[in-house]
Amino acid sequence: LGIDQVTLARLWPYVQSKLAMAPPEGTAALSLTYRVGYADKKLSLLVDKLGLGVEGLALKGSRAAEPALRLDRLALSGGRFDLDKRQLDIGEIALSGGKVALNRDAAGRLDVMDWLVPAPPPGGAPEKEAATPPKPAAPATDKPGSLTPGPSPAGGGGSMPWRVNLNRFALNGLGIRVTDAGFAAPLSAEVDNVRMGFSARAEAGDTTQARVDGLAVDVSGIRLLSAALKDPLFVLGGITLADGQLDLAARHASVGKVSLVNGKVVAVRDGKGRIALAEAFQPASGKPA
Repeated sequence: LGIDQVTLARLWPYVQSKLAMAPPEGTAALSLTYRVGYADKKLSLLVDKLGLGVEGLALKGSRAAEPALRLDRLALSGGRFDLDKRQLDIGEIALSGGKVALNRDAAGRLDVMDWLVPAPPPGGAPEKEAATPPKPAAPATDKPGSLTPGPSPAGGGGSMPWRVNLNRFALNGLGIRVTDAGFAAPLSAEVDNVRMGFSARAEAGDTTQARVDGLAVDVSGIRLLSAALKDPLFVLGGITLADGQLDLAARHASVGKVSLVNGKVVAVRDGKGRIALAEAFQPASGKPA
């Protein structure tokens, strides 16, 4: 099965009533092979060679001047889903190029939160009408024609867990800018490029387990700016993290190395004893310090 060059804006009418956003930009493609079976009242499904790609993605609010999220390319490859085994395997998820631009107002609300249309108030019953107590749930039965996943492992006390394995996640070329109006003069944090890579696996059943291995992060071109000052308050050439691991079940995390390079902090005290670096963090009028 192959679907190519799907313009995302053409799908917008199906979801626009639920989101206060401008129509998305970009194109998508999907390819896969599949096999479906039904026997002994059991549904089986195997999806293989799963690939998904999105090019030129841009998402923004209905009244925003620029996209809050822009991705040049997102690609998923080497995907395989087996319903009988309750397992999803992904060869690689790669994100390359793009920018995240977020704005936080004085009340602490991010602009992307405005994308969600408030749910209508529940109709409810009239005040004088007594609420009907809920009926007890009927026991589950195996009705003819019902579709259920494959059998649980023999001899197991619980149901078969769901497993997700990600061989490789790669991110490169992502810029970030966050502007916060909660200060007397709005502060902005900027990052020129974020690079990240790791592998992961997770299992959800009677217990939940997740593990991340080979975590590496490289963040470069970091700046902190104030709208009241011409020069950045803080500059850092980069932060790198290497050999990171995270084990949820063991409640253990480790990092092999963290490096900070080419940093600069400017702290100037004027004739009235005020230090610009400290003044920059004064809260907006009406907010507690």
